[in-house]
Amino acid sequence: MSLADYLAVVEPHLEPVLVGKRQWLRITGLAAELPDCSVAGFECRLGPDQPRVDFSMKLAPGRLALPERFLAHPVWQRLMSFCEKWTEHGRPLNSRASDIWLEFDLQDAVPADPLPIIFLIYRTRTKDDSEIAENLALLWPRPPSEALRGALHSCMMALPEGSAVPAVGLMISRGIGLLRIEVDGLTCSSLSGFLDSVGWSGSSVELARVKDMFSPVVDRMVLGLDLDGTILPSLGLMFYPGERKPEQLSRFAALIRTLVACGLCDPDKAAALSKWEGVNWRAVQRRAWPRSLYWVDRFMQSRAESAICRYISFVKVAVGPQGHFEAKAYLAYRHTWLDRGDLLK
Repeated sequence: MSLADYLAVVEPHLEPVLVGKRQWLRITGLAAELPDCSVAGFECRLGPDQPRVDFSMKLAPGRLALPERFLAHPVWQRLMSFCEKWTEHGRPLNSRASDIWLEFDLQDAVPADPLPIIFLIYRTRTKDDSEIAENLALLWPRPPSEALRGALHSCMMALPEGSAVPAVGLMISRGIGLLRIEVDGLTCSSLSGFLDSVGWSGSSVELARVKDMFSPVVDRMVLGLDLDGTILPSLGLMFYPGERKPEQLSRFAALIRTLVACGLCDPDKAAALSKWEGVNWRAVQRRAWPRSLYWVDRFMQSRAESAICRYISFVKVAVGPQGHFEAKAYLAYRHTWLDRGDLLK
């Protein structure tokens, strides 16, 4: 099933205030060039007068179906090779790297040969910087510098008890040699200590502002740090809704209200977020249901029903080097199967 098929199903649930017509055309134009996938998402800026939307997708293991012109670029060549090796039995890639996501910056018109940001998601949260460096060497057109490896090692050695790195991002579209690490397990109280220990050069005043804003409504976060041989002053704080239990959903709603009160989220966009989450399935959406899924549903009709789940993956607050704050929501969808017996109850 193509990306276009899935996008056609979820489009009616994206309010124009979050994804405008121009941004949607960029996304669908890019999707026409990309491999099929059943899990993808939209990075929506939440501030007023911020229409930009970026697109991300989860890759399936194995050989990628890509346009020939993409494969003329070493980045796509290496990604193709990585995905093929990823599935080989006994390879070190197969031990921890469970998922690969591609993210595409869509600030302007889609270029003829777009380059992705590549995120590696680890099956078990890692503290092993040598494994990360090995993956970088396989994916980057040139080996990571000693300075970058040193900065990465410093971050890994400074991880507090109970924290680890669940993902790294190769920020290729923004420059070869730029790496993002995500640190899970930090709290508002442990955040400053970790950043001090790695030599973060950002503003302690702005960091204190962040903590004052969000400590009343969150107790846990994922930190995104950018490295290029040094620890760059920009950072991102990611807040996840959790398991959708009432208490967690209440805290997440309080987070959105805080963003609105701080001027980081347009009230209309906040309202639009609440309309995104839900489930599409064939019985209630026959006309727009992709034909390829229709025939699979016919085969599975006595056991399961095909569905597409829409959800908010997380909200992120980015803090720029000049103290500029920006809030984003990451809206996602994924294909799944619903037990037919449960649907008939």
